[in-house]
Amino acid sequence: MGLSALLFRRGIVTNHNFNTNKIVTKLENNGFLRGQAEIVMRSIKALLGGHTNQIRKNILTTGDLENESYLFKAALTELRTELQILRKNDAAALAIRTEIISREIDSLNQKLREDIANLKNDIAIDMNSRKSDVREEQKALEIRIQSMSNHYMAQLGDMRTKMEAAKWEATRKGMVAIFISATFVLLTSRIFMSRKEKMSDDYIDPYINHSNAQNTDDGMVPDTFVVSHRS
Repeated sequence: MGLSALLFRRGIVTNHNFNTNKIVTKLENNGFLRGQAEIVMRSIKALLGGHTNQIRKNILTTGDLENESYLFKAALTELRTELQILRKNDAAALAIRTEIISREIDSLNQKLREDIANLKNDIAIDMNSRKSDVREEQKALEIRIQSMSNHYMAQLGDMRTKMEAAKWEATRKGMVAIFISATFVLLTSRIFMSRKEKMSDDYIDPYINHSNAQNTDDGMVPDTFVVSHRS
């Protein structure tokens, strides 16, 4: 049992909160009269009684204190329980949220891997298509080059044929010209030789005639000499 409860019970049992006789005696010793000392003592008693009654109204009894303590402990226990429940709920919600985020991350990773795989496939398809286009363009270019080469070779062959034909025609014309020239020279030479022989037959050197005349005078037989005149 506490001190406050003892004082409370003592105040209920006794009628005086202090020793009135002792207070009156001290007041008389200090110069107060008997009547004055009693009046002062009663005033102090009334004042203390009022304060005591006020305190008694405000003070809690042991039962009230135990009841308040029980209620406080119950409220504290309830608060602790609520806090634990809130913590558990928060932990469960956090775990659920973490699981959801983890699943979302896994889903995003899977989608990212699929997107990367699709992108690689698209790039591979584009590369193969580009390679095929390049091969087709290369084949078309080779065919065009071969066609141009064949065309130029055909033109070159035609030019060679034309050159050979022109060369053969020039050779033929040259041979004909040479033949004609040789024939002309030969005919001219024969005509000239025949004219020269004819002129040689008709020409008699005077010196030879004079010598023949002297030989005739000497009784010798004259000879006729044909002198070839060279121009």
